[in-house]
Amino acid sequence: MIIIYHKNCIYSFLTKYLVKKQDIIKLSIVIPLANESETLESFYKEIIKYITPFEERFQIKIFLVMDNASKDNTREIVEFIQKQDSHVHLVWAPQNRCVVDAYIAGFKAAIDDGSDYILEMDGGGTHLPGEIPLFINKLLDGYDCVFGSRFTKNAEMDAGFKRHFYSRGGTIIAKILLGMKISDATSGFEAFKTDILKKIISKKLISTGHFYQTEIRFRAKDFNYAEVPIHYSNPVNKIPAKYIRNAFYGLMACFFERVRGVKYG
Repeated sequence: MIIIYHKNCIYSFLTKYLVKKQDIIKLSIVIPLANESETLESFYKEIIKYITPFEERFQIKIFLVMDNASKDNTREIVEFIQKQDSHVHLVWAPQNRCVVDAYIAGFKAAIDDGSDYILEMDGGGTHLPGEIPLFINKLLDGYDCVFGSRFTKNAEMDAGFKRHFYSRGGTIIAKILLGMKISDATSGFEAFKTDILKKIISKKLISTGHFYQTEIRFRAKDFNYAEVPIHYSNPVNKIPAKYIRNAFYGLMACFFERVRGVKYG
């Protein structure tokens, strides 16, 4: 009887252990960085604070993407943190030509790592780590994509008039021309099931500037998505003319994709 009892205990332990290991979900957080040395350490600590409650169910990795655009010692700080914390992984991509390349490099690193879910956010203080749980919980509810919105109930946008104008105006135009029903078409805080993101980026993105956020949401409009309110802060009011031109070209390209009936689902 003692032997049987011990065998049952061993079987029970192994079963629970194997089931637990099997149920672990892999989540990657992709964050491009450039010249963030002054705020990086506190930003990193905030992320760890808000992902820790999920670690019984998730294996979480933070992919920090860098290229030659960063001129300070941000890379050295990332390399130091990486040695101390297995969550953190530097993605060094000196071949990047634009911000879109940085995000794609991070996405590919997360996909190659076998992630089940991928969340992207900015590393310059515009997005709050405290809102990461909103995205994770919506993914757990079964949504394919979760988009941060600055223009929905309980959301807030702390930015100058020009950025407000382009963000709201861009969303209105995207709704009219691209058939999007989303409340914020230009925010960059978002999360995806990995297999869905792979479909969205299966074709090269047209945009080389921040319009890529609208382009991604346009490609995702036929998937099962949710929006969550976010608090966005960006005191920089200047928006380079080249980004506006690129946004126009990207908008027209997406419009003609809609006319042709191109689908990513």
